[in-house]
Amino acid sequence: VRWFTTCVNQPAFKAVIGECPLAKKELTAAGQTAKAAPADGGGKKKKGKKGGDKKAEKKEKAAPDPLEPAPVKKVDHPYKIMDKEHPSPFSMDKWKKTYSNSATYEEGMAAFWEMFDPKGWSIWHMDYNFNDENKRVFMAGNAVGGFQQRSDEIRKWAFGVQDVLGQEDPCKIEIKGIWLFRGDTVEHMKQANDDANWYTWTKLAGQEMELTEETKLRVYNYWCQENELEGMPIADSKVFK
Repeated sequence: VRWFTTCVNQPAFKAVIGECPLAKKELTAAGQTAKAAPADGGGKKKKGKKGGDKKAEKKEKAAPDPLEPAPVKKVDHPYKIMDKEHPSPFSMDKWKKTYSNSATYEEGMAAFWEMFDPKGWSIWHMDYNFNDENKRVFMAGNAVGGFQQRSDEIRKWAFGVQDVLGQEDPCKIEIKGIWLFRGDTVEHMKQANDDANWYTWTKLAGQEMELTEETKLRVYNYWCQENELEGMPIADSKVFK
């Protein structure tokens, strides 16, 4: 309509067609009735009312679902709770740095036994339950690497050395190791890594256990020897630190 009124009001148009008034009501055909005018209050809703509807909508959307479960409260790891409730003078971080940076293994192990806290930490020997199924050294090495990756959850509270012992010809390959854990149980390792259930764990040192020279020598051999262990050649060795 705006375009039409703009055109018909131009002087050039008026010179040809003259004035062109708009119709007051819709032209109807014979027998057709004109549309009734809308009553007051009909048609579009008032802006205020529309806005109110939107607010009500927002309130409905914001209303919490009664069936929605409450957020789960984060629970600290058992080792973290242990650190708070039963602090230990032994520092795992310090020991790992000592193990890596000592000039000799003898120097490093001497420092370890000075730091070791048997009331807050324990030492465990591990032996794979299915060593008779090991046929290839590289496969056993991959198994050890995977085991340590899956133990990452407890890295702050654990240290260990795992060895692949033996050879392929004649075939005798065993996976063994010695670990240091926070606390006096291996259960937290089993909870963090299901594969730990496929090993036999034997406690060597910890609460209510006398620390013998024999135990110290065995730990030294597992953590420090590079060529032979328990009469078998070391085919592969991995440190978890």
